[in-house]
Amino acid sequence: MSSVAEANFERDLAAHLRANYASSIVRLPHVGDVTVQDLVEDNLQRLVRIGIAKARRYELTRQSSIAGFVAIMFSAAPNFDDHRLCEVLLGDEEKSPDDRADEIANVLS
Repeated sequence: MSSVAEANFERDLAAHLRANYASSIVRLPHVGDVTVQDLVEDNLQRLVRIGIAKARRYELTRQSSIAGFVAIMFSAAPNFDDHRLCEVLLGDEEKSPDDRADEIANVLS
């Protein structure tokens, strides 16, 4: 993905999170608990970039799968992938990485 496309994806995902997960709580060092709605834009963008990088470590490539992964980080927990069920689903080698992430979204919804 080009750097322009990546920046647009990050911006659009941040806007989606602010619109759809506004009341989700984020815990920031030196700040404490804050809702997504009240996050400073730079902090939200940074968290989105961290989430995208984490999703890519699981070899996710589809924007929809990456966005879903990041949304779960905001709605459930930033370390949701450490939960045993999620570890099993993310490690299912019979499915593509994107399908694994989609399965987590289905199970958690």
